[in-house]
Amino acid sequence: YSDIWVDEACSKALTRFPLSEMLRLIAGDFHPPLYFIGLKLFTTLAGNTDFTIRLFSVLGGLSTLAMTYVVGQRVFGKNGALYWCLLLLALPMPGLYSHIARMYTWAAFVMTGVFLYAVLYARGHHWRDLLWLGCFSTMAAYLHYYCLIAAFWTGLTVLIYLVARRDPAWRRLVAMGAAVLVLFLPWLLVLLSQARAAHEDFWIGPVSWATLLACYP
Repeated sequence: YSDIWVDEACSKALTRFPLSEMLRLIAGDFHPPLYFIGLKLFTTLAGNTDFTIRLFSVLGGLSTLAMTYVVGQRVFGKNGALYWCLLLLALPMPGLYSHIARMYTWAAFVMTGVFLYAVLYARGHHWRDLLWLGCFSTMAAYLHYYCLIAAFWTGLTVLIYLVARRDPAWRRLVAMGAAVLVLFLPWLLVLLSQARAAHEDFWIGPVSWATLLACYP
């Protein structure tokens, strides 16, 4: 219930525009569009107020807990999934960002999905798990660029694991990765344009191989 801050005000303002205009404005910003599209759909139904734009983030946090418990049981068992939920509830950062009108709780949701279904596919090679991995990876790419990076490295880790074991399931994983790339192509040129412009307005340095490698000490 405290006053919204500048990034939240940006989220709220963007949802007041028609969808086509909103996408044009986001392309001139430094984020992918999925969170703002979801927020606009939600506020169209619930109203555009300080409470509702933050409520959307609360739903992202609750969805992360639900994903952790329901799908996490297949990886860690019922007790392990419950402990993971309790750990999330005990950490201060999820509690803080669960009521901030930005994409962070939904980022946690999609990356939880990427991790869980990557592990499940590496273990069982089921088509359904691979499909969910592709869906969550695509959502990650369109939600936040850090999520895009994290999903890429998650998929690459599973690929290396399968190839090292000479498991033919790696071929289907590569096909899924290619499908995700095709689905992201409509926004790829926007990403490249944003990367070129980001260092002119923020503390972010120019994008190069050196600065990319510096992210992985």
